[in-house]
Amino acid sequence: MRFHRECLLAVVPCKTTRTPAEFEAMVSGHLRTLVNAGIMQRMQQRRYAFCGSLMHDFVYNSIPHRTRRKYHLTTARWLQDNPSYAAQDRWMPHDSERGRRRRRRR
Repeated sequence: MRFHRECLLAVVPCKTTRTPAEFEAMVSGHLRTLVNAGIMQRMQQRRYAFCGSLMHDFVYNSIPHRTRRKYHLTTARWLQDNPSYAAQDRWMPHDSERGRRRRRRR
């Protein structure tokens, strides 16, 4: 699963009294930590992806259902307001999807 940093900043609520710039710096720091730990990989144009489907599933399933619904709704609204981001991903399958496609051809 890929996501854009800008979408993450729009979807994740800022529950502190931080300024938007401080919040953005904090999120960037956390993303760097996850990349350095091998949990996520940085892709082109400020995009990130989980390094494996198991990690994605673990993180996804650890989020309470009610919170996931809220994030899905907020993400859908963000994508409606920012269609260029959705269009960029349309023709670029995730690395795991490319791998599945190659395996089918054998």
